[in-house]
Amino acid sequence: METTALRSQVVYPDSVAYKTSIGSYWAENVQLEPTCILQPRTAQEVSLAVYTLVAADGACKFAVRGGGHTTWAGANNIVDGVTIDLSLMNTTTYNEKAGTASILPGSRWEGVYETLAKYNVTVPGGRSGVVGVGGFLLGGKTRSNMLTY
Repeated sequence: METTALRSQVVYPDSVAYKTSIGSYWAENVQLEPTCILQPRTAQEVSLAVYTLVAADGACKFAVRGGGHTTWAGANNIVDGVTIDLSLMNTTTYNEKAGTASILPGSRWEGVYETLAKYNVTVPGGRSGVVGVGGFLLGGKTRSNMLTY
């Protein structure tokens, strides 16, 4: 996959998708405005994005956003860099035979619980449905200063 393959998933400040993403953060104080937002749909696209941004020799800083529920600025967003917004990676599937759930990192707990309830199963997770799975499971350790290159 070439990096140009991600071009259609990059949104800029003048777009509706950019404004929707920024406006969906849980707390207003973390609604930073990155240079652009990348909205990947697969793990391969996330990998390509990170590889490309890291290969820029520190010229491009980035942050990763799961649900956007953390309350301190810079935890899941960035100024003068790229925010990789995982919100389109929000599928939950359940394999009845194996008894396992597959939950993508942009999922929110409400969607996870709704999907699994159909099978009369659940998983331990956030008690507020708007909390993102990825950040919750990492204990909020997706801070941009930890992921900035």
